[in-house]
Amino acid sequence: MLPSRAGRVLRRGCRLPVGTAAAARRWFRPQHAATFYPVVEKTSPGTRRARNLLFGALMVAGAGLASSVEEAPVTGRLRLMVVSEALEDAIGATYTDSVEDGAVDADHRDARLVVSIVERVARAADGVAGRGDRQWRVFVKDSPEVNAYCAPGRVVVVYTGLLRRIEQIMREAGADDELPPPKSSGADMLAAVLSHECAHAVARHSAEKLAWAPFFVFAGLVSRTSPAIGPMVDFGLQLPMSRTMEREADKIGMEIMARACFDLRGAAEFHERIHSGTRSLELLSTHPSDASRVTACRAEALRLAPTQEAHCGGVVDSCARHAGQSKQSWASWILGAPARAV
Repeated sequence: MLPSRAGRVLRRGCRLPVGTAAAARRWFRPQHAATFYPVVEKTSPGTRRARNLLFGALMVAGAGLASSVEEAPVTGRLRLMVVSEALEDAIGATYTDSVEDGAVDADHRDARLVVSIVERVARAADGVAGRGDRQWRVFVKDSPEVNAYCAPGRVVVVYTGLLRRIEQIMREAGADDELPPPKSSGADMLAAVLSHECAHAVARHSAEKLAWAPFFVFAGLVSRTSPAIGPMVDFGLQLPMSRTMEREADKIGMEIMARACFDLRGAAEFHERIHSGTRSLELLSTHPSDASRVTACRAEALRLAPTQEAHCGGVVDSCARHAGQSKQSWASWILGAPARAV
């Protein structure tokens, strides 16, 4: 039996007729256990219809996105592609009208140099893409900026600042105590850059970026109310995606360069020297670090040696034979076709 004092406490505090152990056992028998009743959610026909429509729309959208996933050439990377090549070409045609203003004349020395290299690179790029000969548009802009890029629709733009920088590298060959004289020529280095840019077109990176544009625009709007969203999208998605595309363009570009019979050493030697003396944190950049690109290009050059042997018969053209002429104008012997459209 429970002490009488405990019984009084239970009766006073719990309001239960518990005074003895037997009474407690009788009270907590199963018939006093809690009973649970299911709660049935009552929804209107309109709500159910809207929910079904939303579910159906999500299923259709998911199926559409799944059908838009494709493999990138050479690397086999899976990516989302919702922009057609026809739309990409239309965007390129519109862009051509704007970039044509300010470009040097087609018979300019720099334009003839770039076109002569792009002709070979473009043919090799079409071979890598498994496509027939397509039109490539080439423009050389008179600007000190050391850059080149490929816009949608196979529009290649090269700044004269890049040409002057490569000429400077060749003039100063051997003056840098940290780097030995390059074994490739200036034309090989320029071919490495142009092969990389044409690789962006082969992989259709511009169209891939357009597929993600709505998401990035939405993230930008949300970041106005939640400032933490912007850096999360940048460091978590946008910058890594850009670096992935750049690495992919390096890999495809080396394949193009091998098929075009240029000296593959030019890619690594270009990245070794173009930003000599400067270092950047890869995590904060849209491009991989120069050191990682040099390592990757050297590995690709070894891997692609049989490919170049098959396409070039083991003979890399006159570019390699002129590698030792670093004190001369490296462009003087490569000038060629004056046409701007390839």
